Amino acid sequence: MELGVTVICGISFLLQFLGILPFTQSMYLFHLLLPSVLLFLTGWTIFEFVRYKNVSAKRFIFSTCFLSVCSLLELANYRISFTYVFSSMFQLGIIVFLLVTGITSGLSVKDSLDLKNRKKELAFEQGLMDIQIREQQHRSLLLAEHQQKLSRQRHDLRHHLTVLRELADEDPDKLKDYLDTLMDNIPSARKSFCENDAVNAIISHYNTICKANDIDFSVSLAVPDQNKHISDGDLCAIFGNLVENAVEACCRQTTGSRFIKLSSQVHRNFLTITMDNSFDGKIEIEGNRFRSSKRDDFGIGIASIKSIAQNARGDADFKQEGNVFLSSVYVIL
Repeated sequence: MELGVTVICGISFLLQFLGILPFTQSMYLFHLLLPSVLLFLTGWTIFEFVRYKNVSAKRFIFSTCFLSVCSLLELANYRISFTYVFSSMFQLGIIVFLLVTGITSGLSVKDSLDLKNRKKELAFEQGLMDIQIREQQHRSLLLAEHQQKLSRQRHDLRHHLTVLRELADEDPDKLKDYLDTLMDNIPSARKSFCENDAVNAIISHYNTICKANDIDFSVSLAVPDQNKHISDGDLCAIFGNLVENAVEACCRQTTGSRFIKLSSQVHRNFLTITMDNSFDGKIEIEGNRFRSSKRDDFGIGIASIKSIAQNARGDADFKQEGNVFLSSVYVIL
């Protein structure tokens, strides 16, 4: 609309400057072209809303219609001069149009901010989903690895039985030595940390990592095998993120002892998880959010734990005491 008015004013002044039209006729042309532009703008706005359901066009329908009516009334009064009542109708239409434009601009800014916040929420939800998928893949890899070990052991067992059968017929002394060697080479059973197989697989994995990195990993868990209000995937995401963050924090330590103390208890239908781990004491918090130590952004792991806990009608809390990071989570089973 501003562009149309500017062009019309420019044409009017140009016609006057070149002497093609006198002032009165150029003003008549101005009064004729301006309502035409406004009517076109109004029609285009209505068309955009009706055809494409354009929300912005809907917001401008009233102001453009009002401004068009005001310009037509002033044009009629300009030609007929029947009253002074409509002599300022165009100015009134401009004022209303500007007011509505200001309000609409504010609503557009609000929509833009809402869209930006929604994008952040979607990115956060995508991050949570990625974490859950990663934990699920982790668990699947552990189970697949365990299955491969069982397959190899069954394959080796057939060979051992064949040797034992031959030695039983030929040399009992060699048979005894062979049995002693087999017993010494039998791998120890995987340590059971809790009743839940999925959580047990995750904790066993990080237990191996802690041993390899000389981290004192103390575990005392009570996690039921079957739960009504929280899935094994969510439990794996909680325990996996807790211990993974703790292991990474311990690995960044250059001084002091490195330790992780993880425990959980079940009281009625509440599962309470607590974990203390050492770290270098460096932490960045903005509001209630922790910044990631791996990238210039907020950490998703802690936010994921808190979100999963709240979805299970629980909550999570994280705080620092010196060089010890304290985590506590509770959920309804």
